[in-house]
Amino acid sequence: MAKQKITVDYARLLQDAMALHRAGQLDEAAASYKKLVRAFPKNPALMTNLATVVMQQGSFVEGLRLIEKSLKIDPKQAVAHTNRGIGLHYLQRFEQALQSHNRAIALSPDYAEAYYNRGITLNAVKLYEAALASFDRAIALIPHYVEAYLNRGVAFYELKQYDEAIQSYNQAIIFKPNNAEAYSNRGNAQLAQKKMEEALCSYDLALALNPDYVDAYTNRGLALHKLERFDEALDCFDRAIAVNFACSEAYIGRGGTLNKVARYEEALLCYEQAIALNPDCAEAYFNLGNALLALKRPETALRSYDIAVTLEPSNAAIHVNRGNALNELEQFAEASLSYAKAIELDPNNAEAYNNQGNNYCDANQFQQALLSIDRAISLDATSSSAYCNRGVALFGLKQIDEALLCYDQAIALDDGFAKAYWNKALLKILLGDFAEGWKLYEWRWKRAAGLDTARNYPQPLWLGGIPLANKTILVYPEQGLGDCIQFCRYLAFFEGMDAQVVLETYPALSAIMATLKGDFTIVETGQPLPDFDYCCPIMSLPLAFNTTVETIPGTVPYLYADADKQQIWRERLGQKSKPRVGLVWSGSKSNKNGIVNLV
Repeated sequence: MAKQKITVDYARLLQDAMALHRAGQLDEAAASYKKLVRAFPKNPALMTNLATVVMQQGSFVEGLRLIEKSLKIDPKQAVAHTNRGIGLHYLQRFEQALQSHNRAIALSPDYAEAYYNRGITLNAVKLYEAALASFDRAIALIPHYVEAYLNRGVAFYELKQYDEAIQSYNQAIIFKPNNAEAYSNRGNAQLAQKKMEEALCSYDLALALNPDYVDAYTNRGLALHKLERFDEALDCFDRAIAVNFACSEAYIGRGGTLNKVARYEEALLCYEQAIALNPDCAEAYFNLGNALLALKRPETALRSYDIAVTLEPSNAAIHVNRGNALNELEQFAEASLSYAKAIELDPNNAEAYNNQGNNYCDANQFQQALLSIDRAISLDATSSSAYCNRGVALFGLKQIDEALLCYDQAIALDDGFAKAYWNKALLKILLGDFAEGWKLYEWRWKRAAGLDTARNYPQPLWLGGIPLANKTILVYPEQGLGDCIQFCRYLAFFEGMDAQVVLETYPALSAIMATLKGDFTIVETGQPLPDFDYCCPIMSLPLAFNTTVETIPGTVPYLYADADKQQIWRERLGQKSKPRVGLVWSGSKSNKNGIVNLV
């Protein structure tokens, strides 16, 4: 009778422990299994079950200790070897984990869970083809194995076999329609295929099933970003952060969108938060560098890229952008080394070749530039940037017609490419084709540099064709002192138009501008402006007055030195016995590959 009582107690306690385990009541299940193990210390299955619960509580070291005790009692437990592999996997001891899974399979060739968990570990060590074979075997044994289909999809995704990944996720959804992870992962594969609307639909289904699904919000934000629906993207990243304040990926995504809409300072805060949460995240440092570079802080950006390179030295994109920062610092040789490293890591990286070519242009090494850019175009014939840079190299080699063809090709590939229009404008003006050249010159405001200096007055822009009788027009400076000195000649054309002309000028030029003949009011930059009806930047005057080679205002002199200063210099230099020539010339360091306008 005593033996029968022990059997009954054992069965009841085991059933209770298993029920608690299934219900997710891990503490209670662990307590029940511990009672059983104390009562039956030589039962390896009980020890293995206790180890499983302990590992599910997060105590992998203790769980593995218990499994080792169990395997000493019975080394032929396939379940114990599989669970040992799971524990070793979580401790990132992947090679030993694979050995355990292989041992389980050797002991029980039809054990589907062993194949499945081996596939998980193979995914972790990036042996995706082998992982697929393991998942396929698990599915052959259990055709409705949802988790195997899910992780099979992950392996296909990492192999960039997105159609197969989607098929695998769809199969998981068939067997378990309320699986939010399957929908979210399917969205990731669709996002990789640039099927943005389909990806959004998948993420929406995932969020309908799990409204707190952080990854779905984050990746949905990335899809909306790609669709240039930036406000909606920011809302998604904000929702992800609201659910999990510690989600560094959401901060990185949010920063990327803020970067795209030129809210660089806010983007910096996002990247800094991501780094605070995950100091070893190369992507966060990389994007921080990008924002700093956009803010024209190349030296600080370089430090950020250097950290990113240390964390992820094999990432070609980091080396490319590091080269961009060095280029901005005019460290051309060092920049070239960064681009070369990117090319070494990724020989088919068109952007690296293109930027290397641009770097050679900035260093006035145009022949080398052409070789790099041609390689970029051979890798990506749709790169408008590469054709534009090729035009710069060809101009440097004095191959003007070929340069124009390159700018036209860049514009054909991207009809909104401001830099290509700008470069074409400069060439056209240099060639004397003012009709097209000055018209294209208006694209300067859409370049990155132009966006920083454009003035958005509520008054309309005047580019000719509108009578100015009894109206006031503001002509304001741009680009620098030299251009204002050159183009103030055009103010003479306002005579006879019955217009009130206000000339805004840099303070350093106000004295000499006062010697310009004509009836106009001078206001120094920074001082209050009078009311005006129209405005025109000074470099748009040639377009406004339909300048041709014959109509360039050529009356000289049109500016005069101050008489008192002339007398001071006569006395300082003494009696003149032969002609004297003085030359002062300084240009902007930011004007790379610029063309002097001879107008």
